[in-house]
Amino acid sequence: MIRNAIALPVIGFLVCSCANTRTVDVKIKDKLISVIREECRDTSSSNTGLHNECVINLNTVIDGTWKETYVFSPAATNEEINEAIGSKIAASDKITRKVVVRGDNEVLRYEEFNANLEEFVDHDVVFDDIDPITHHAVFDRDSAFQVEVNTNKNGTFYRLKCVNCR
Repeated sequence: MIRNAIALPVIGFLVCSCANTRTVDVKIKDKLISVIREECRDTSSSNTGLHNECVINLNTVIDGTWKETYVFSPAATNEEINEAIGSKIAASDKITRKVVVRGDNEVLRYEEFNANLEEFVDHDVVFDDIDPITHHAVFDRDSAFQVEVNTNKNGTFYRLKCVNCR
């Protein structure tokens, strides 16, 4: 009798857990790195890994229907972020690169990338087009980026330079 009393809650928990499973979007940074690895793969006979002669498109990185992507430097304040995007979001006070994806009238996604201010670390993704005064850059669906693959003692990092931005 006691065994049955314990088994029912456990079975009920498993059924409820499975019923609440949902698909989670891939993080923008993870998708960026995945697209870079695919598009910048060296297919030459020397096959040295990744090469710097590739361009990626933002619309292959960010899924869904969106209008603009804002990328903020670690120096951006919450006030600057809210003013730039025209909405209030609860951005953290951590020193991070912040990415905001907007639709027509709303924020669709908000993510943060870790930022080491002293030197780049493994898997850093850096957008070179950020304005030093406003601390951000705005990209549309058609934005394309030249990828620069770099390495240092900490690993591989990626610099992105927009090739068709306004």
